[in-house]
Amino acid sequence: MIFDPSWRPASLEEIEEAFDLYTAAVGRVAAAWNRLHDRMENLFCKIMNADSELLSAVWHSTYSDRSQRQMLEAAIKASKPLPLWGHLPDTANEDLLWLMKRSHSLSDKRDEAVHAPCWYFEETAGGIDVIVSAYSKHRRARALEGKDLLIEFDWLERYIRELILFTDSAAITIPYARAAQHGPSWPQKPRVPDRRPKTALRGRLRRPPPK
Repeated sequence: MIFDPSWRPASLEEIEEAFDLYTAAVGRVAAAWNRLHDRMENLFCKIMNADSELLSAVWHSTYSDRSQRQMLEAAIKASKPLPLWGHLPDTANEDLLWLMKRSHSLSDKRDEAVHAPCWYFEETAGGIDVIVSAYSKHRRARALEGKDLLIEFDWLERYIRELILFTDSAAITIPYARAAQHGPSWPQKPRVPDRRPKTALRGRLRRPPPK
């Protein structure tokens, strides 16, 4: 092994900044995920078309967001014979089932971001990064092994936000369709976002220095 004279150990400030970037990225994923399920509750109420307080109590009767999504999925499927879908594009009901399938899929990635133990540090050309341990036996950690966490979490957060916009837009159109009135256009299913380079993320996630 050839010793690199330019090498130096990472400073405490560099390690703290890397950890701040990591926790900011995880926090943004968690906040977006919580918002998505809040908006799914609204969509559930619009499809069920009953007393909102009653439906909200049913929605929150479970602590599991997967169970909530399954309730919404059941409502979408059961409502298919209703006349309201005749006032929407032919793909509308299937589009909402696509939303459920996509959110079920992303739930694993959300769990990986929130639950994987990541506290190891790696020096790269761009600075210090938080990574998962190659020795961790945690199944969530294994799924993130070898990945750049900032890039992956940024991609996930932006995809969740696209699903939020789709969910909100769909919920807005349903009451108009039920009343057979002209309303906003049915939304297009969002595309999978590209993964952005890390250079575009650090400024977005970095905590401003104290004054």
